[in-house]
Amino acid sequence: MRVKSNKLALRVLSTATFLAMVSSCATAAFAGTYYMEDGSISIVAKTDGNYITQGTTINDQKDAGETVITNHDSETASKNTVTIKAEEDCTANVTLDNVNIDASDTGKAAIHTEGNVTLELDGDNTLTGGTGHAGLEKNDNTGNGTLIIKDDKNDDGTEKTEEQKKAETESGKGAGSLTATGGAGGAGIGGASSRSSSNITITGGNITATAGSNSGTRLVYCGAGIGGGGFGEGNNITISGGTVNATGGEGNGFYHYGGAGIGGGYQRGANDIIISGNDTKVTATGKDGGAGIGGGFAGTATDITISGGTVDATGGSHGAGIGGGGNSYQSAAGSASNITISGDKTHVTATGGLWGAGIGGGAGGGVKNSTAGNASNITISGGTVIATGNGSAAGIGGGSGVAFVRVPKAGSATNITISGGNVTAIGGKGFDSISGGAGIGGGTDSLGQSNGGAGSNITISGGTVNAVGGRNSAGIGGGDGAGCSDITISGGTVTASSEDGAAGIGGGRWAGAGTADSAGVTITNGTVTANGGAGAAGIGDGANNVSEVGSVISITGGTVTANGGAGEAAGIGNGENDANDAAVNISATTARLDVTAVTQGSDEAITGGDDMTMAELNNQFSGVVRFFRGTNHYNTVHNGKYVGMDDNNADEHLETDAHIWGSTEIIRQATPTEQGILRHHCAVDGCKGYYEEFFDYVAPAEPVTPAPTDPDTPDVPGTSDSTPGTPAQGTPADAATADAVPGAATAEEVSVTPSGAQTVTAALPKTGVNWLAAVGSAISGMVLLAAGYVLDRKSRRQN
Repeated sequence: MRVKSNKLALRVLSTATFLAMVSSCATAAFAGTYYMEDGSISIVAKTDGNYITQGTTINDQKDAGETVITNHDSETASKNTVTIKAEEDCTANVTLDNVNIDASDTGKAAIHTEGNVTLELDGDNTLTGGTGHAGLEKNDNTGNGTLIIKDDKNDDGTEKTEEQKKAETESGKGAGSLTATGGAGGAGIGGASSRSSSNITITGGNITATAGSNSGTRLVYCGAGIGGGGFGEGNNITISGGTVNATGGEGNGFYHYGGAGIGGGYQRGANDIIISGNDTKVTATGKDGGAGIGGGFAGTATDITISGGTVDATGGSHGAGIGGGGNSYQSAAGSASNITISGDKTHVTATGGLWGAGIGGGAGGGVKNSTAGNASNITISGGTVIATGNGSAAGIGGGSGVAFVRVPKAGSATNITISGGNVTAIGGKGFDSISGGAGIGGGTDSLGQSNGGAGSNITISGGTVNAVGGRNSAGIGGGDGAGCSDITISGGTVTASSEDGAAGIGGGRWAGAGTADSAGVTITNGTVTANGGAGAAGIGDGANNVSEVGSVISITGGTVTANGGAGEAAGIGNGENDANDAAVNISATTARLDVTAVTQGSDEAITGGDDMTMAELNNQFSGVVRFFRGTNHYNTVHNGKYVGMDDNNADEHLETDAHIWGSTEIIRQATPTEQGILRHHCAVDGCKGYYEEFFDYVAPAEPVTPAPTDPDTPDVPGTSDSTPGTPAQGTPADAATADAVPGAATAEEVSVTPSGAQTVTAALPKTGVNWLAAVGSAISGMVLLAAGYVLDRKSRRQN
């Protein structure tokens, strides 16, 4: 009985153990792979893991590991969709492994996210949203979570090294990829139609995001490539790695309501866009009013920061490359503020769409006194930046004023600071009779009515800057018809030019630099070259300045070259036909000063500068100012330190003046009854400094008749060819007697001056004695004595 009892007990125990194992398997959590062909997927992240529902086969199943979504056949798109939701304080971690979803016929997003969601990319993934939805969707109205897209792992699950990520970005091969395309009105990655999207972070992978476009004839408001849907903002977007290509939605032939590449959708702006990482590559293209990076159609942009990577941003028609969106319907355009670019390895290329600024405001304006987009608080401290405006917009600054029923006001620029980097800013060139925009500063209206935007508070303290203004707009300063104020250069290398009619640095056509209440252009250091357009100053007024106040210009240090344009414009100061004279102050009070000013006409090279004195330059630092009319160097003014003197004596034409004395010329010949005048000129090229001294008349020497000599006698062995004390054969007599006049100057010490002027060759004793005649007589006597001595010896030997 005991044996049977033991067997029964073993059977009961085995059965219980089996049932326990089955029960355990039914409730255990596991990491699963889910296939799109098996049905739409819902993922909910809770504190203890992801819970999965798919079709009718899986219902709220717990997945403790990282969830993987894939396709059985990645070549064939599935119409099933994915919803990922994370509960509060939870994060849904999901891997997309060669996923292919096309929801274009479903009216849904391919993948819709809510809360904190992190997507790891393996292989090539393609998401296409339905009408009104994004490809990869995140709407602000469903929560404030963060969507993170990364490529940290290899396909086998091992972690990628930073070197590997860098190599994949550079080669474009090996990285996990995501191609997300929105339906009409939806973003590529971000918001659905009429939905804003924020807190999107991309740290790696090869990302292509394209907003849905309007391919039909109906009205569609387009979204951003990454950011808001149509009528949706794009905020807090961060890209720190990978390769990103983002394109805004495009209108059709009837409705041009586009979105930004990265930022806002139609009529909405962007805030807090950050791009970093030296190996990051970003290409952003706006469409139909959308900026490359910034606002959608007519949308504003604030707080855009680029501290690393290679960024190429191009605006759609009327939109800025980086900044505000444009408005093609004669209403206000988007402005841009707080744009910061830094980092030694950063490379930014920003190109405005038609009429848009490279970096700054979009184009627009007209109705109800609305204006084009303005630009403010733009800071560049490093990297390479190339900003090109289009039409009448600035390279960096205001957008074009565009309208056809009224004269639109163009965008202005204020608080632009450059402290480092290599910056090229090229204003739009304009068309035919339409003016272009400033290189850095204001835009211009598109009707050629000189209703340009001003440039103010522009500061350059370092770096290399090349700014080129379009027709009638300044290189740095105002657009056509607009002036500038508070332009300050304290360092760096700056080249600023206008193609026509405006100053290199200063006012656009019809305008100047400065107002009754503010300074115009101040240069305290650096290397500056400014080239005015036809009729305009290099630094100062544009052509035909009609302002009530002339330009106000102060140059207290630096190396400055200012070339006036064709006509009678000054290098520094007035343009041609100005209503009022410019006020120009030049002194060496902040740094070493070296100024060259050129007018192409016959007027002053520096307005009011022809009367400049040495004392005005001050003597704190070395200072020199050169004046040219074309190639004619007609004047130079320098101070004492320029020629190595601590004193800066007034130019009183005294030998003690602060000059280096060089060439001399006789102003008046001496006569037996009147002393001559000898003028000493300053050796500094072009300087008019001189002093004069008197010298006495010196009678010409009596001619000396040589004594007759016998024919040469054959040499006698043991005799010398010359008599001791006489000059060697072939030596000029005057060379042998050069020391006869104590203190005589050498020929090199005195230069020949203009034709007809006599050059003085010695400092002559101030006395009435004819010393030259006396010396000549003494030399003649010595020659005769020597000749007699030689003849006498020859005669004795013959005897």
